[in-house]
Amino acid sequence: MTKSATELEALARELRARIVAFSSRTGTPHLGSCLSCLDILTALYFNIPRVDPENPYDDRRDRFILSKGHGAPALFQVLAMRGFFPESDLLESDHDGSGTRGTCRFPGSAGWDAVTRTEAMARDFYGDPAGSEAVPGR
Repeated sequence: MTKSATELEALARELRARIVAFSSRTGTPHLGSCLSCLDILTALYFNIPRVDPENPYDDRRDRFILSKGHGAPALFQVLAMRGFFPESDLLESDHDGSGTRGTCRFPGSAGWDAVTRTEAMARDFYGDPAGSEAVPGR
């Protein structure tokens, strides 16, 4: 599913428009955090990781922890566009019980494993996803 640079730029433009509209409609704060990580998220989810919206819990999938919690709305827009869940689910965002709440701390939702505020919190929450042998001194 590799996309060209031109295709990624077009996807990112569309996602920026969606994020700004969503933020305006819902009053979601941290618009700058969302927009500043969007190009990276777009490139990641449309070109790089082994993820499959049809089989999101595959044991062989790449794991993703977003340690920029205020960028979560951008991640959820990317995941919806990639097909992990219907875009209509975003309308429920930031309501109690929503799977797309601003900063989430529960693993296993389709397309992502954790969204947290710092790398340390992600490690504490999810363990060491790279394996302790990958961390010097462990």
